[in-house]
Amino acid sequence: MDGNQKQYTHACLSANEDKPSITTELSREISVSKEPLSHPARKIEIVMDSHGNGLDPRKMCEKQEVNIHVLGVGKKNLDGAMQNVQSLKSPQHVVVGVGSNDIATKSPKSTVSQIENLVVCAQKKQCSVHILSLLERMDQEDYNERVRNVNDKLSETLKYRENVYSI
Repeated sequence: MDGNQKQYTHACLSANEDKPSITTELSREISVSKEPLSHPARKIEIVMDSHGNGLDPRKMCEKQEVNIHVLGVGKKNLDGAMQNVQSLKSPQHVVVGVGSNDIATKSPKSTVSQIENLVVCAQKKQCSVHILSLLERMDQEDYNERVRNVNDKLSETLKYRENVYSI
């Protein structure tokens, strides 16, 4: 390893493993310019259920306008997210992190369908759409199986849509 290289270690957990596998890679240092960005600020709208509590938009993207919409009581579901997305004004990016409350009471098929409808609604705003994977819960294997089912179906169906990203 020469003086311009740093060593990074990553812990990765694949779907078929119980323990993370450790990989090490070398990466060259990259210098980052402190010059102002030449492109105009982008408007990023983040729509989240309670997982968005505590997010600080000022710490997210420098030179970008970021608005975080944490859905309120009774609205922390896909119906509430749909209402919120419909009300957005001229976003360039819509990031959605909602659906884990829905999967607890609805079928995976119904949840995927609602998320797809939400994507269509957001695409009408002429923006890119970023759908966050649903998060698993500790010690709730039946719930987690449903979450994995939804995440797998979403990543498969959304990959064919233009300007839509499953994260």
